[in-house]
Amino acid sequence: MAFENLIRNLLHIEQTAQSALDQEINGNLEKLADMQRARLSEGKDTDGNKIQRIGGSDKYTPAYARKKQKLGGKVDRIDLKLSGDYHEGIKAKKISKQKVAMFSEDFKEKFLPIQYKKVDGISEEQAKEIESDFVKGIIRKVKTKITNR
Repeated sequence: MAFENLIRNLLHIEQTAQSALDQEINGNLEKLADMQRARLSEGKDTDGNKIQRIGGSDKYTPAYARKKQKLGGKVDRIDLKLSGDYHEGIKAKKISKQKVAMFSEDFKEKFLPIQYKKVDGISEEQAKEIESDFVKGIIRKVKTKITNR
């Protein structure tokens, strides 16, 4: 009965896909953090627009811009990078079955929502990219499970 294994495996396809998704998420947490760092370095918020201060400006205050420029930092866009501690502290952590939290372990993390809009997370474009990677991995794992190869 060659089809018995196939039928049994097909009956468990949802569980197999869920397990594969969990593996994909867990295996790509560092990539998610890298994506946030890259987006911030470009001066983009989670919508893909220029990072803005809560007041609406997409520029650092003049005093902060002078300080940052003196230290060799870029001031043509808000990139939230002065010492590098915030960027280096960015992490992605799985917090529930299909939910990932993005944050920085740097102490400045708690102050950013007061000053800037939409900085934690990945953009829609980045989400589509990682989703495509996840789908490929899930299909590969499901196919292996179904065919036992």
